Parts: sequence; C-alpha cells; structure tokens
Amino acid sequence: MKKLVKDMGVDKLWIKSAQIYQDGIAEKLPDIGRYSRYDVDQKGELRLRGRLRNRCSRLWRTMVITTDGVLVPCCFDKIPDFEMGSLRDKSVMEIWKGEEMNGFRKRILTDRKGIEICRNCTEGLRRMS
Repeated sequence: MKKLVKDMGVDKLWIKSAQIYQDGIAEKLPDIGRYSRYDVDQKGELRLRGRLRNRCSRLWRTMVITTDGVLVPCCFDKIPDFEMGSLRDKSVMEIWKGEEMNGFRKRILTDRKGIEICRNCTEGLRRMS
C-alpha cells in the first residue's frame, strides 16, 4: 500500500480503523492491533481502545450537510439523530453559531459517553491541538 501511494505521488496515507456497530463480528477485526480501534474483552465483547475523554475537536472544525440540507455535527451521525438545523430555514453560519450546535459542543465537554454517536468514535481518544 505504501509503495502504491508513493508511486501515485501521494504525500500522506491514513488508514482509518473500522467502526463496528453490531455484536458478534469481532473475528472480522484486523489482526494487526494498530489497525483496530477495539480490544476484545474476556467475554468476547468489543471495547473501544483507550480512555474516552470529554472532547472532540471536530465540533469546532467541521460539520456535515446531509443530502436534504440538514446540518449534523459529524459523519458519525449517519441516521441523522442530531440535527443542528436545516439550510431551508437558516444559513450555515447561523446554524454553526446557533444554540443547537453550541449546546452539543458543551455537552461533548461533559457527557461524551452519554451521546450515542460519540461512544464509538475515536476522535475523543486523540490529542486536541
């Protein structure tokens, strides 16, 4: 893989770890530990590797717009469950600076584990810069 991307003139390659939402598929995880975001406990259940902290830099850097113009906090909100606003009603900046988005940002700083889409995300394991 490294040779392929180098031959293509790519400067950096990031390999994203698989995000798993269902039980019973631990055997499909990569054998090489550095490519897995999970450890398997004694019961065979997946546990997110590392300590999940109350933080997420993405909420201050990015936002996702769904195909129907709804803004959600990030790409982990696939359903979407956490609608911050709609472009039919407000501008991107109004939503970005709005009460819903700021409330979500505050919540991530105190109760990350209480937010379903954030429980399985590695962003809180990263160092904020």
